[in-house]
Parts: sequence; structure tokens; C-alpha cells
Amino acid sequence: MPETTKNKLIEKEIEVEGHLIDSMILTRIWDRIIELGGDFETIEFRVGKHKTDTSYARILVKGQNPQHLENILREIYPLGAVPFRTAEVKTAPAPADKVFPDNFYSTTNNPTQVYFKGEWIEVEGIMMDKVIVIDPQAKRAFCKPIREVKKGDLIVTGEEGIRVNMQDGARISRKRQRGLFHGGHDKGTKVHLQEKF
Repeated sequence: MPETTKNKLIEKEIEVEGHLIDSMILTRIWDRIIELGGDFETIEFRVGKHKTDTSYARILVKGQNPQHLENILREIYPLGAVPFRTAEVKTAPAPADKVFPDNFYSTTNNPTQVYFKGEWIEVEGIMMDKVIVIDPQAKRAFCKPIREVKKGDLIVTGEEGIRVNMQDGARISRKRQRGLFHGGHDKGTKVHLQEKF
């Protein structure tokens, strides 16, 4: 395999914008990459001059192999990082009432947006450990608990095209951020649970 092709498989550019220094978001992203055995190169870093200005960083994240890189990205996206060249959010229809599709995305309680039809859309009614459903006609995205999922609902899957905005840079444990299901189940496993609230 040519070296350039090989490198493309184990590197991905991400970007993050916000109060990166005061909130320690950038430090947490860098630390998480290293903790997981990855590496990174900061390609661009702009610091806001005034207290109200945001900072911006573009980072090349490196993994040992494609799966390792994917695991690292899955950990840093909820910290506010997004792919540098944003891809459309991916969806799959719910196969039945109260059943999620494979690789569904489970929400955190932080404000979240999805990249749909060329623009970022705010996810309405954000709650932790729910799924994001997209209404393509209304161009809306909203959270749904499993008990409200209907067959055919377009449910967000994977990590692409999702942006999580950390609230005031609050430190939130990784276990709490990922939630109960956040991509942690095996592909091919259908999830059919009864919620009791």
C-alpha cells in the first residue's frame, strides 16, 4: 500500500472553536488523544484577543490503525471537536417501534447540532441518553426517548456531522458524557428496551 494512502487511513483533521483556553477544552482534547495512545499535530491555532472572543484550533489526529483512530475520534467529538471537512449527518430508519438502528448516536446533555443539507441545525429538547430524530421536510432535529421511537423515524447514526457544544467549559466525566449507549453496542445488535419513567 502506498505511504500516502496508508497515512490517510490513520489521520484525520478535526477542528474546535470556543473558549478553548479558559474552559480547558483544548487541553482535554489533547490529553484524551494521548491517553488513548494516539498522537496529534496542531495545524492551526488562533487565540481570541478579548475575553468574549472565541479561539480556534485545527488538529491532525493520528491513530495506529483505522479502528484506533475511530475510537479516538469517538472520544473527542463529545468534547466539542468536529471533522474539519464536515460531512452530512448519517441517518437510518428505526426498524420497528421502540427499536434503534445499528450504530445509533446517543446524546449527551450538552447543546448539540447536526449538519443536515448543508447547514448546522440545533437539536431541540436535548436530553442525555436519547436518540436524535431528523424530520427532513421541516429540516428539524430533536431528541426522542426509546418509548417514543416509531418505525421509520430517521435516527442519527455514527459520529459524523454532529457537533456538541460544551456548556461553560464545565468538566464532565467521560462516562457521563458518553451516556449509557453512546455507540457502545455491537453492530448488528438491535436494541429494544422498555423505559420506565
